[in-house]
Amino acid sequence: MDLLPRSVDEFRDVHYWDQFFKKRGRDGTFEWYGEYSDLCGVLHKYCKSPHRTLVVGCGNSRLSEDLYDVGYRSLINIDISDVAVRQMSERNSQRRPDMQFMRMDMRELSFDDGHFDCILDKATLDAIMAEDTEEINTDVDTIFSEFTRVLKAGGRYICVSLAQGHILEKLTAHFPRNWFVRVHKVEKESAEGSALPVFVFVFTKKINDSMPDILELCLRGEEERPTRVDSIDKLKSGIKEAQNFALLWQRLKSIHPGDESHFDLWASGKSSSGSSSSQETLSEPRFGLYVVDSPGARHKSGPFAVFIVPQGREIEWMFSTPQGRIILAQNAGFRRLVIVLLHRFHTYGSLQEIREEISAHVRDLAPDSVTGKGKIPVLSTAEDAGERDVCCSGSTTVSGDYVVEDYKTSGGYWHRRLIFLSDRNLVQSEARLFRGYPESHCTNRPLPPVPTQPPPDQKAPPTKNQKKKARKVGAKASGAAAAAAASETATGNDVDASESTATTTGGASPTAATQEASTPETGAVSASAEAGADAATYATGVSGSAATSETTDDDSIDVSYLACEHHKAMVCGLAVIKGLAKAPVGSEKVLLIGLGAGGLARFMHHFVPPVAIDAVEIDPAIRDVATKWFGLPEDDRMSVHVADGVDHVTHLSLQDPRPQYSAIMIDADSKDLTMGMSAPPASFVEEAFLQLIRSLLAPHGVFILNLVSRNTELQSEVLQRVSATFDTTHCLDIASQVNKIVVGLVHPLPCLHTQPDVHVPALEWVKESALEFERIVVDIATPSARDNVRFISSLFSKLQLLAV
Repeated sequence: MDLLPRSVDEFRDVHYWDQFFKKRGRDGTFEWYGEYSDLCGVLHKYCKSPHRTLVVGCGNSRLSEDLYDVGYRSLINIDISDVAVRQMSERNSQRRPDMQFMRMDMRELSFDDGHFDCILDKATLDAIMAEDTEEINTDVDTIFSEFTRVLKAGGRYICVSLAQGHILEKLTAHFPRNWFVRVHKVEKESAEGSALPVFVFVFTKKINDSMPDILELCLRGEEERPTRVDSIDKLKSGIKEAQNFALLWQRLKSIHPGDESHFDLWASGKSSSGSSSSQETLSEPRFGLYVVDSPGARHKSGPFAVFIVPQGREIEWMFSTPQGRIILAQNAGFRRLVIVLLHRFHTYGSLQEIREEISAHVRDLAPDSVTGKGKIPVLSTAEDAGERDVCCSGSTTVSGDYVVEDYKTSGGYWHRRLIFLSDRNLVQSEARLFRGYPESHCTNRPLPPVPTQPPPDQKAPPTKNQKKKARKVGAKASGAAAAAAASETATGNDVDASESTATTTGGASPTAATQEASTPETGAVSASAEAGADAATYATGVSGSAATSETTDDDSIDVSYLACEHHKAMVCGLAVIKGLAKAPVGSEKVLLIGLGAGGLARFMHHFVPPVAIDAVEIDPAIRDVATKWFGLPEDDRMSVHVADGVDHVTHLSLQDPRPQYSAIMIDADSKDLTMGMSAPPASFVEEAFLQLIRSLLAPHGVFILNLVSRNTELQSEVLQRVSATFDTTHCLDIASQVNKIVVGLVHPLPCLHTQPDVHVPALEWVKESALEFERIVVDIATPSARDNVRFISSLFSKLQLLAV
């Protein structure tokens, strides 16, 4: 029997529906989107038996009959088909005498204003909006206006729909203005239903316009507490994620080695304020899930497991890149691994509580080979879910949305970082806090002021007090490398909370890939940078973990910490400034273009006393972040100019006399990634601009550039331009990172000749300069700072000569 329409237009044709119901016959019911048993759990919450209920587009569905049989007596059913109304009246006249059936067009309801408590629409809107045309939209606007008129204040329009794209847009464009909105997903699919999930939209008419807007999702069963979202876009995103998951679920029934799938969960839980989930307002999903099918034939650990990534570690290469997640799945030894990320702006309980919250969700992701309700191993790299505090968030016209957050490292210490949300796996700036250090080793905060410089021909010996303070500052930090998840012990439990343990197997360390994948832009802190810093001894004479003594809750910044490897290399470039070690405090002017959160500027200000820094930052909001949250000082040795870098340099070049800088450093990222260069912006390496830079350098000056580009041809072109502008050019490759630090001098190195062994005398001079630079800070720096400077010195000795 051919019941399908020849075109979507027939869905709005009375003649088509009359023929449809004639062919089905009086007893040939047709259930769109599920049986009564599928829907009753949701419907009974909002449509009560005493309510006057209007069932629109009733057709020959048994839904009204089933409601009548459980006590609903005030039911009025309407349809545009005479045949359907006559059939249903005849079928129910004896058994259900109080139920009414009427032929009526929804565009012209013949009921009084405020007559109904509830309007029930099961697939009728979907049938009407089979197409998204102007005529249909006009008709639907009229229908919605009629629904609004005949519903009393506090009444509900309940719409059962597949929520196809244009229908979802229509519903969310019309109703949230004066209605409370809650959306349920129907758990069980009907035998005749689509593979797509069925949603029940509950729109409650506000009693008055002053009542707040409420948007809620219930996408995980009838017993789930509502999750409140803060915008229509978030509501639509939650619905679309559920639709995507339904399609994904069909595919995940079988294993696809080497494949990865991703979706977000808008699950219930607690917000960052710790409020109850029933009142929670979500600005973003609570969990991110990656489903990874491990390649290869060996899966010694089992068919399926879940891996929970502690808060703050989601940016690490192992968890933030497809390659890392594949390695994690392989090393864990499971055929399928679900990797769970904990999003910021949420508060999480213990690992046990997280397991309970996600258990039903992740069980649906198991392949068909995992049957029943057996235990599913849940792994992690820590005994807890980690800790994270969001300090502030905001948005700027230059950088977009950003967040400043504190997170607890695996060693128990706290770091603060700035993240631009356009790339959530990219840490723009990072600092270390004193919070978490043993109190006994933090007695000299803040660090001692810069001492008065000795006469040029005399070096002042360190005082007893300086030595004492240097010994006491800091603590030994024990961190976790970015690839730790593949080699360290992972604590495991099953989703039913039965205790068990599992250990991820070791493998080749992907540290190199970690650094490269994590530093696509300037200022990015690679995931391994924190590990390297934490693994180094922070203070001599301090051993063991901070957990063995009382720790401080001081949130002040540890100025001796440099998170970025390329920042260490840029500081290294200052070593070629002749006589820097003997220069008076603040006598050597440095122009820094690209401030970010101020880590590089802050370090130089404190540990290189001869420099006075003019920093240029294009984004005023980020300048404020650097000052308020990252401890950037502003004094006679640190000035911050809010300006475009090119404009500022051009302005300086027009001054008479021109200012002369001992160093000009560019550490600015590019917002236009179509050029194939993440840093700096293309305009900063144009020939004319480089000539302006040279004109602002003193005779002993140095130009230091952070260059980030995977395009080797573009990279070579930039290096050629720099070489053509400066008398001597060096390039420092940072191991396993994309960054190159380019150093240009306005004078040739001494002892430089054209013989084949030219590098030997040149590098000897560079080494001596580096050692001289190291002596500048040795008397005032903490052991951590001395380690940084020694590292800088060793890096500088490896500079390669580009041009003579």
